[in-house]
Amino acid sequence: MTLLLTPFAFAIDGAVSGGGGRSVVCRNKESGHIERAELLDIFEAQVIFNLELAPNLPDLDKEVLW
Repeated sequence: MTLLLTPFAFAIDGAVSGGGGRSVVCRNKESGHIERAELLDIFEAQVIFNLELAPNLPDLDKEVLW
């Protein structure tokens, strides 16, 4: 009986989502202008976990359709 239920338990557990897609926006106190905006995952990696992330800067002329 245990062998039959084990795959079902893993199937249910696989449907869990961490969310993602949220962002952090830092604004200037006086002007309200946006000073920094980035994905929450990147912010957490740098600020909370003190990780250095390699920049991934694409060539915009190749990436953007003008």
